[in-house]
Amino acid sequence: MRATALALGLAVAPAALVDAQRLLSHADAEYRTGFQLARTHGYADEQAEAERALIAHASGDCEEALTHLNRAARTAEVELIYGRCYEELGRTDEAINHYRAAIEEDASNGTARFRLGNLLLRAGRREEGLAVLDRYEIFRQWERRVKLMIAMVSSDTLPPEDVRLKTLELIGLYMQGGAFDEASETIEAGLLRFPDDPALRTARARWQLATGEVGASRASIVELLQEPRPPKDALWLSARFHLRDGLPAQAVADFERYAARTASPPATLLKEWATALAMQGDAARAVLIFERAIATDPTLASAHTDLGLLLESLGKTTEAETRYREALSIEPTLVSAQQGLGSLLLARGELESAEALFRRSTQFEPSDPALRHNLALVLTRLGRDDEARAQLEIARSLER
Repeated sequence: MRATALALGLAVAPAALVDAQRLLSHADAEYRTGFQLARTHGYADEQAEAERALIAHASGDCEEALTHLNRAARTAEVELIYGRCYEELGRTDEAINHYRAAIEEDASNGTARFRLGNLLLRAGRREEGLAVLDRYEIFRQWERRVKLMIAMVSSDTLPPEDVRLKTLELIGLYMQGGAFDEASETIEAGLLRFPDDPALRTARARWQLATGEVGASRASIVELLQEPRPPKDALWLSARFHLRDGLPAQAVADFERYAARTASPPATLLKEWATALAMQGDAARAVLIFERAIATDPTLASAHTDLGLLLESLGKTTEAETRYREALSIEPTLVSAQQGLGSLLLARGELESAEALFRRSTQFEPSDPALRHNLALVLTRLGRDDEARAQLEIARSLER
């Protein structure tokens, strides 16, 4: 997740001292760094930027893609494109950080995991690379599983219901492996055989969203929600669209319909549900759902961070600090946790520790001007005005 709102877009003159309270303050129900989906500016604009980045990257123009990515909402797909662009530009460290972020957002993202592992190996970081690829074990047999599913889907002896289920499984494998063309062909073949199947139509909507066809995906979801019993994944996609559109009440309703149909929702869904509740102003229930997400997957670092941000907004700074530190113990490169913890340390006067965290964030996200503003703030507090001005100049150049 991207840490963006600490600075709240404040423009600062080079020689001016930054007012800490103004810089760090935030309005009720506006969260500083987590809650990617709860940011207050245009969700539709962010999605459009992601689509433009996808097109630019597909055209081989990584510089243009990066320009659009810097204005897009951070999703696993966006982080993956970031990583590919930086890898192609030879900016290895930045590529590594973005591949890690993609995996943090979507642990099943096999493409990001495979690219990260191999990039680490090529960078001479053999131990790290092998560790990543070892955890990629569920994807090592991907090709074999794909071939098996193709054979089963093509079988003349398999009952139709089994063919339908295996078709869905094959589509899922293709999507996990980033084989979007093959996924599309399988979806269309499946719909020719099972034209009214809601699960296959949902798979098409998910493919449309993953490949930048957002309008088509929305239309598909609207149709699916007219079904007497919409597929659970259609409800999840609907909730995500509502969050992008700044409609948390509708998103909460979708998440609740999903949760009513399963005793064990995925941790990522629970985290998004909690985000919607926080956007809606239901902080108490949001805390409970965040805790449920963490209980479901204790290694989901972004859930720890987002819960910390919410707790901090409620004045529970000790509990918030615990969550930030837990997030960083799981994912030391998670910028939102660095910024959250750094802001707490700054507020209580632990300036050197705050500086270390803010500076580290700029290493992982060098193109984010908000992080430069935050580093400038702590440098000003430390009396290092020349360094602060230098950081503000970098921020200003990034904002142009």
